[in-house]
Amino acid sequence: MQAMAAGPKVRAVSTFPPALGVPAPRARTRRVPRLDAPGAPMLTRAGYLWGETWRILLAFAFGAAVFALTALEVESGRAEVRFELLPLLDLLLGLASLALLPLRRRAPLTIALLLVGFSLVAGLPSGAAIIASISLATRRRIHEIAILAVVFVPNVLAYDWFYPPNTPLLATTAGTAHMPDWIVEVGTGVIGYTVVVSIGAFIGARRDLIRSLHERAAASELEQARQAEQARAAERERIAREMHDVLAHRMSLVAMHAGALAYRIDLSPDQVRETATIIRDGTHQALEELRGVLGVLRSADTTPDDDGPEGAEARPPRPARPERPQPTLDDLDELVAQARSAGNPVRLVVDLAQGEAPPAGVSRHAYRLLQEALTNVRKHAPGGRVVVEVRGGPGDGLRLRTANPVSTVVPRASGTAVSGTPGAGMGLAGMTERAAVAGGTLTFGETDGVFEVQAWIPWPP
Repeated sequence: MQAMAAGPKVRAVSTFPPALGVPAPRARTRRVPRLDAPGAPMLTRAGYLWGETWRILLAFAFGAAVFALTALEVESGRAEVRFELLPLLDLLLGLASLALLPLRRRAPLTIALLLVGFSLVAGLPSGAAIIASISLATRRRIHEIAILAVVFVPNVLAYDWFYPPNTPLLATTAGTAHMPDWIVEVGTGVIGYTVVVSIGAFIGARRDLIRSLHERAAASELEQARQAEQARAAERERIAREMHDVLAHRMSLVAMHAGALAYRIDLSPDQVRETATIIRDGTHQALEELRGVLGVLRSADTTPDDDGPEGAEARPPRPARPERPQPTLDDLDELVAQARSAGNPVRLVVDLAQGEAPPAGVSRHAYRLLQEALTNVRKHAPGGRVVVEVRGGPGDGLRLRTANPVSTVVPRASGTAVSGTPGAGMGLAGMTERAAVAGGTLTFGETDGVFEVQAWIPWPP
């Protein structure tokens, strides 16, 4: 049973869809105590039932004690009964108060006023009246406490009217004035009500503190789950970017040479064999690099969705596979050679300050940017001349530039044309994102028939 924050009703909804032609059953509702108000306890169903049970027993015990003391006073002659039917009325109101006590959270002020009103003329309802008053005080609403005080404070005064004592409450001695009983009774009511309100306010504040701690814990768990989801999303994006960088370059080479075999019928057997060897080697390299990326996903022994710590301890540890080193600018010559073998004449210009190599992280990002740029050239300007420039130094940053003529067709010996290798259209967006991750910038555009890509990556001094 779950209390809804918007109201005191809970709707039980079946999770099974209705059969065709059969109307869905009407949802049943059950009214439950509203527990989302300030000072309300956080209870389960079992806790709620136990809480009501011990409160009713306590109210009955306290009221029975008051009723027994009043009977002793009457029997001993120290008090009288103003009406003969008062004891019977006391029993009836006591039973009614025990029945109304569990309803105090539905209508706190109304129930508290009724029970305190019962206790004005009867002793048995006094325990339930005190518990209802404490429950009302847990809400810490000044106007409700003030209204209840009007009925609660004169309680002793009214009770003594129905059971008048035969002796004054305060005995007098010679030479001292007698204090009126009503002053003592009203003062007793004020002190008693102050104690009741203080207890209720303390309980309500403690409940709110516990509720806030639970809400903070729940919010912390939600925040941790959100951060974990963001971390997983970032990791998926990183893996997708890495797979794109690894496979796009290799597979574009394979597609280029396969296309040549499909359309070039004038190739000699040696040329066909050489092209097929390039396709085979490129495919093998793509598979090896793909295995390296997938190995990162399999490197962990367990995941949150696995069998848990017990399952991780039961399984033998997987042997660690050495990760293939990521390419850097040291592999740039091989990358240029692959672009040349694909039919794009490449002029490479490397001008680094004092011949110093950039840091590994900067070098890896630079290699991936140039790799993607050459892949785009091969897709969209096959056969075109490409200029690749790498310049910079510590503190100045690393500047990358590629330039190629804009072209989307390649002339063939047969006189027809072949369009560039198809792509996902995300190369430049991925390059821009990679440059941003490295703390740099990337610009691209066409000027006078030449498409240029320029990137800058910070190089710490």
